[in-house]
Amino acid sequence: MSAIAPLSLSDGSQTAVTFNPASKDGNSVTWTASAASVQLQPKVVADGRGNLTSGNTRRYKLTVGCPFVDTNLNNESVYKTGYANVDMVLPRTMTTADVTKLRNLCASVLANTIIVDAIDNAQNPY
Repeated sequence: MSAIAPLSLSDGSQTAVTFNPASKDGNSVTWTASAASVQLQPKVVADGRGNLTSGNTRRYKLTVGCPFVDTNLNNESVYKTGYANVDMVLPRTMTTADVTKLRNLCASVLANTIIVDAIDNAQNPY
């Protein structure tokens, strides 16, 4: 198996965030971004069970955690983390082109202005 490469990802700021491989456990890989403190360390987890089959499907689960400091609790700072999960269940008969379309649709949904407003501003999408 080749070495696990770092990930360069955008968090919306001008500079990309580099996530370095932190651990590998079976089919799961965790990348973490360096931060000022251990409590505030963003991470990405890829659970690539693509080589394992359950019936006629492959499954990939991606989890992104973005920590923040909540200062709204009795004037105390509390470390919390928001999470986003993508769970891809792919029929074995899907072609690479079909998988690419699905992945692109997922990215497009998250960039859509209606969905962005619903998520970022806690608005109903209708």
